[in-house]
Amino acid sequence: RYFLDFIFYGLFLLLYTVVLAHGCIQSPSIWEILLYICVIGYVKNEIVQASDHLRSYFGSVWNIMDTTMHSVFVVCICLRIVALVLPGKADKLSEVVYVMSASNSILLWARTLNLFLLSDYLGPLVRTIVRLCVVVIQFILVVLVVFLAFGEGLYFLVKFYNKDTHEGFGSILLLLYNILLGNFDFESISETLPTFGPIFVALFLMFGTVLLLNLLIALMSS
Repeated sequence: RYFLDFIFYGLFLLLYTVVLAHGCIQSPSIWEILLYICVIGYVKNEIVQASDHLRSYFGSVWNIMDTTMHSVFVVCICLRIVALVLPGKADKLSEVVYVMSASNSILLWARTLNLFLLSDYLGPLVRTIVRLCVVVIQFILVVLVVFLAFGEGLYFLVKFYNKDTHEGFGSILLLLYNILLGNFDFESISETLPTFGPIFVALFLMFGTVLLLNLLIALMSS
């Protein structure tokens, strides 16, 4: 059973790669139709598994990954059907379908790690990767809070002291990201906010590089 699952999923990935290699086309090719038929089969199996073990189904990271991955494909199928009904929007919808399908490759290839769980050599490594991913997600939530806290304060200070500025909140978050990487112009920030700019940069660097980095190390080591 394990060997057959490995072969079938490998063929599914090959079919998926062939579909993407054809590029963004208005009408679905025979390869794309075959891909969607396989997706429908996978969706059917997932529905059966979820109905039999509904409470424990979403307790697995792999099941959540499957649900997300197949949901993207189902949306792609629906958009393809809409494009056939509304030919005038076929170009735009085909582009959306292609972008969604290409983005889904992250989940598709990450899903292959589940096939190695039964391996004596790769199984422990895959389990470690999954645990680290959970830790990273928790860490990202903390980073998001820090970014929003400093970003909101810096955004309104820039608006208050430079009323003619057109800097958006996204630009401020990008500035904070560059500060975290050490890629920023301290003099420019000091000119924009002579008093509070250097203070915000110093505090953010302290939280970003010292506290958050140590927090990440502590989470992973635990």
